Amino acid sequence: MQIGADIYCDSECILRTLDGHLPSPAFYGQTPPLWNGHGLFELLFKLALVYTGDAMPEGFVEDRGRLYLGPDWDMDTLSSQIPGVIDSIENEFSALDQVLGEDRLFLGGEQPNAADANAYHLVWFLRGRWDGGPALLSKLTHVLDWEKRMTQIGHGTWTELSSGDALDIARNAEPTTPRSVESDNSLGLKIDQPVTVTPDGIGGDPEVAGTVRFIDHHTIAILRHDELVGDVCVHFPILGYRVRAQ
Repeated sequence: MQIGADIYCDSECILRTLDGHLPSPAFYGQTPPLWNGHGLFELLFKLALVYTGDAMPEGFVEDRGRLYLGPDWDMDTLSSQIPGVIDSIENEFSALDQVLGEDRLFLGGEQPNAADANAYHLVWFLRGRWDGGPALLSKLTHVLDWEKRMTQIGHGTWTELSSGDALDIARNAEPTTPRSVESDNSLGLKIDQPVTVTPDGIGGDPEVAGTVRFIDHHTIAILRHDELVGDVCVHFPILGYRVRAQ
């Protein structure tokens, strides 16, 4: 997500930022998620790769396979894991169905929030990326009712913007992120300190380099200079990312 010359990476970071700009209704509830499906997308991706990988662009398969399965994954090994993968997926969605069966309209209560968005994209992926997905979901009556309520929300309204226009916006703006680092930040970093940031895991993603501009308990923002757009501030969640001082 881009706001002027500030760039926000990862849904976690994006949702927290939107909560700050549009505080009502809040994306994040005041209670811990009732169901978060931790690791479920990786299982769904394995399923999709085995059953529909031939229909995916070759470069996409290589890139996403590396990201979620590591650089040494192979299809034969992955295919042998599928029965256990399907069992785990069924268990996870059954747990979601149980939670939604407790007289809940949404995981967020009377109104949907980030927990519902996270769960909905998993249901959407299962339904559309595996032939057996609709049959699995058909057994989960509470999930089906909730899915209909989520679908009725729609996608709002938007205006299309080209990538060139987005670059122009960044080029003509300055980062608005304050220069601020919480003194007790767990990273032990200071303003203007050179760092690199990369996602956790075995995907081999490239490091993003810059200098510290902002840190709180949830987010780190680093200042970068690019020949195309000048100075931009790139924001990452701390959870799920590795930050390395230079």
